[in-house]
Amino acid sequence: MSFAIKYFLFFFALLLGQVKHSFGESEKTEALLKLIEKDSKAKQVFNLNYVAWKFAIGGQVDSAMPYSERSFALLNANLLKDSDPDLVLLLRSRVYNTAGVIAYQRSDFAKGLDYYLKGLQLNEKLGDKDGISDTYNNIGIVYHAQGLIEQELKYYFKALKIDEALGNKGKMATVLGNIGVVYTSMHKHSLALDCFFRAGNIQKALGDSSSLAMQFANIGSAYSEMASLAAKEGSNKSSSKKLCDSLNEKTMVYFLKALKIKEELSEKDAVAVLYANIGAIHKEQGKYPLAKEYLLKALDLSTEIGDLYGVMEVNQNLSSLFSATGDFQKSLEHYKKYTVAKDSLFNEEKNREFTRHEMNFEFDKKERAVKAEQDKKDALALEEKQKRELMLYSISAGLLLVVLLALFVYKSYRQKQKANVIITGQKEEVERKNAIIEEKHKEITDSISYAKRIQLAILAKEEEIKKHFAESFLLYKPKDIVAGDFYFFEVSQTHVFYAAADCTGHGVPGALVSVVCSNALTRCVNEFGLTDPGKILDKTRELVLETFKRSGQEIKDGMDISLLVKNVKNNTYQWSGANNPLWYLQQRQIKQITANKQPVGLSEVLKPFTSHDLCLNKGDIVFLFTDGFADQFGGPKGKKFKYKPLQELLLANSSDLSVTHEVLNRVFSEWKGSLEQVDDVCVIGVRV
Repeated sequence: MSFAIKYFLFFFALLLGQVKHSFGESEKTEALLKLIEKDSKAKQVFNLNYVAWKFAIGGQVDSAMPYSERSFALLNANLLKDSDPDLVLLLRSRVYNTAGVIAYQRSDFAKGLDYYLKGLQLNEKLGDKDGISDTYNNIGIVYHAQGLIEQELKYYFKALKIDEALGNKGKMATVLGNIGVVYTSMHKHSLALDCFFRAGNIQKALGDSSSLAMQFANIGSAYSEMASLAAKEGSNKSSSKKLCDSLNEKTMVYFLKALKIKEELSEKDAVAVLYANIGAIHKEQGKYPLAKEYLLKALDLSTEIGDLYGVMEVNQNLSSLFSATGDFQKSLEHYKKYTVAKDSLFNEEKNREFTRHEMNFEFDKKERAVKAEQDKKDALALEEKQKRELMLYSISAGLLLVVLLALFVYKSYRQKQKANVIITGQKEEVERKNAIIEEKHKEITDSISYAKRIQLAILAKEEEIKKHFAESFLLYKPKDIVAGDFYFFEVSQTHVFYAAADCTGHGVPGALVSVVCSNALTRCVNEFGLTDPGKILDKTRELVLETFKRSGQEIKDGMDISLLVKNVKNNTYQWSGANNPLWYLQQRQIKQITANKQPVGLSEVLKPFTSHDLCLNKGDIVFLFTDGFADQFGGPKGKKFKYKPLQELLLANSSDLSVTHEVLNRVFSEWKGSLEQVDDVCVIGVRV
């Protein structure tokens, strides 16, 4: 249900009180359309922008665009040159804000941020705290869409501080709702619900039914998240099931309250999100016909209003729904639509443009501050110079010596002042460059950390593995934040697949290859229905080479792998490997099956991979591993650990596999000591 939370955010494009009073606060959209052409130019700008804003917040983005463009055209045509300059600046800031709302509704986040930042510059120039608060809130919303929670919260709290100082209850409620949304995404549900209920009480007192409905939706999202977490933590406990049922019931109550209000108000964007959320809940509860009905409504409405983000998320849910009901053709169709929307929304170029806009704004702001300070210094210096000249004109010729002395002092003072200016400028330049370096470092680290979340999403949870291999262990230690090593675990109706894989490289390059290889393995099992391990590796190699071939270059990246397949019907095992062998413990002896000496990737000779039928007895232990543990440097002489000591370590600690895991982890850490970890580590043990 995490996607739903991202939608329940509020836009501010509010206009200043004195402007609204000047032009008529109660005017309706229909009346404005008839009066626009008869108004003064300033009033035309206001009314056009107001109509654009009304359409935008109602989800009618295509209808909003022409009025926004006409308001820009009037401003840029210099037709307001005889109007009050502050009024012109104020109107321009509000037009930028409405354009930002429209861009956001169209999922063009970079352009939306650009408009908001331009409006913020004008609000700061005017000292318009009300407008600054609005824009802070909208910038936070854009950061939310990009998943940048830390920056998002910073701007929300900036907005809330101003609204509290101004006593603006309505906007306080909206920002509280947005903060609650962030806390929900961070699983801080108590804080989130406190924000939502506080906001809802304010909006109820103000009679703001539209915003109150949004708080109902946010409360429903929080309860849904709590139910999901309770289900994961409680497993099959009856008390946990009662808690989940209670939370799900609360979720549906609040979503339906919100939907009723939003349908009455014809707010299509919110109605689309609520359809999507209710459909997702029905899907999770196994109520597939209801889920399909609501999700298809959400898709139609999101497509109609041009909400690319909504199209992406609903297609993802529909793909999951059709997969669960066995309609794999439709599941694939919706997954492709989800991927197209996602690529369009979050491509790398948009992320770079997003960062560049904010950096340019911060740089311009600092540059203006430095210039203002320098102008002040220059004015003071000019005033001081004039005083000295006046004194010199009043001194008689007899004090020539004093005049010469004063000139000498003045010259020394100017040289010192120039030196100070140069030093100050150099210091500021160093500080500016350091700030840029720190920001870039943070951006890179944040990007890699986000990539880690994506990579972890392809790995099975250990609880899932334990369901099929009750007595087993998994030692997985990436060298960097992301890894080239990964473990593969998949279950079909007849077989269980478990593997330890080592892709070319480690860190970000290795992680990228691992995603390609993991996806290929999943397709072999789920899409092509393969169960023979050798044929799985053959097909995986074909898919990997096909993927790399699209680059137009010869890419030799691939993976080494040890793949175990269990037939759950007759409890038999098969194995195949690429470069990495299989060890199994039988009658207190470690035995080995040699792998094919070729990677799953490009090599000089491409031979079929060999499948081995394993003759295992109950209680035997199978070990799958990559080369990271054995290749680690350490010990008193800084040498490799090697495979023979690893075999001895496994043999000596095989009575209890949970103990085996603890021993391996401790020995690896002690052997490595203060040396750097040289490669990713993955070791798997399964008792049959």
